[in-house]
Amino acid sequence: VDLLGGAASQPEERLTLIDRADGDTVEDLANVRSALQHAGIIAADHYGPPTLTEVVRAAVAPAASTVVWWHTGGALGLPRMLDLVAE
Repeated sequence: VDLLGGAASQPEERLTLIDRADGDTVEDLANVRSALQHAGIIAADHYGPPTLTEVVRAAVAPAASTVVWWHTGGALGLPRMLDLVAE
């Protein structure tokens, strides 16, 4: 950024890190169901549902710009997730 004539900022000024793994709520499972049905996204069975809810909240927030969900997998939890979202 400095080479382009812009002001460099500290990472903490540009990045908000959210990590939530406090159990699945009805809202979490609804978001997992929607992501799976509409986008083919598989949420890992422990961290996936609660953090996916936080991604949705951040994406629809009035001040939202770019939202990145760093997801490291989920295929092993697919059977459980399919059972949960089918309920």
